[in-house]
Amino acid sequence: MSRSQRGAAEPVTRLMPLAGTVPLAALVSGCSASPMSYLSTEGPAADPVTLMGWGFTAIAAATTLIISGLLLWAVVRHRPLRLPEARETMERGGNGLKWIYVGTLVSTPVLFGMAVWMVAATAAVIAPGRPTALTIQVIGHQWWWELRYLDHQKNQSFIGANEIHVPAGVPVKLELMSADVIHSFWIPKLSGKMDLVPGQLNETWIEASHEGEYRGQCAEFCGAQHANMVLLLVADNAAAFEAWWNAHAQPQGQVADAVSHGRDLFMKHCGECHTVDGTAAKGKDGPNLTHVASRRKIGANIYPNKRGHLGGWIADAPTMKPRVRMPAMAEKLPGGDLIAVLDYVQSLH
Repeated sequence: MSRSQRGAAEPVTRLMPLAGTVPLAALVSGCSASPMSYLSTEGPAADPVTLMGWGFTAIAAATTLIISGLLLWAVVRHRPLRLPEARETMERGGNGLKWIYVGTLVSTPVLFGMAVWMVAATAAVIAPGRPTALTIQVIGHQWWWELRYLDHQKNQSFIGANEIHVPAGVPVKLELMSADVIHSFWIPKLSGKMDLVPGQLNETWIEASHEGEYRGQCAEFCGAQHANMVLLLVADNAAAFEAWWNAHAQPQGQVADAVSHGRDLFMKHCGECHTVDGTAAKGKDGPNLTHVASRRKIGANIYPNKRGHLGGWIADAPTMKPRVRMPAMAEKLPGGDLIAVLDYVQSLH
């Protein structure tokens, strides 16, 4: 290929990397549908930052396209048409400085506007614009979430684990603490990240604009099972949330004769680590199991709350979630005893 032919092909070659941006943009836009995506949010504690992020992305993309277009125009316009040995001395005008002035005049108000936008978005998510409906204390453990629901007088009403229920369309205050190492609370569809630090109380808020389920995750490496420290938030309508609250505020009552043997075994082997309100089980090392049968998942939301998974967890939790602090119970609960405990746990609605 001659030198002039190579020169003619150069502009096309320079444009080839830009062709990859179209499928890349399509790929990124598709990510917004995933449960842990922050590209599309559904709550006022996250929407202002998401909108700002998309706005900044558009500004950056427009800036890149404008600069790339001007650069390409300059290269094509001034590309020599003759061989270097026959090239004449290029006469330069005084137009270069003009473009510097233009760029400064355009970029200065844009950057100032971005700064104002950032301050406004930050102010919008610091605190809700109206009083919160309730307060939930979220305590991080390796590797599960303890949830303490407080009433309007900030008295403790009941304790749950790993599955937060809130009323949709209402702001909720969260008090974040840690029982061991640093964790980080993050439900990307609804809020930004906030650390849970041992010996320190951090406060944030959250609001789900619509009913539904929202996945959360510990966002600070906290040990071997960090990736499996999952949080589920369920936003209910007002009536459903009130019914859920009233049910979970009640302790467990008398059990049926069919599960009484399993209850006795549970008190003997499990009650030192777990609490079941209304019974002699008052352990604090593990999750509160008062209404565990009503939860959607177990193991900090990594397994469905079905009989097979629940039985396997009781028998050998360290195999299902390595390094978890719950010991394998298969040897202490052989055969029918394991089934009896499983029947009792599944009765805890």
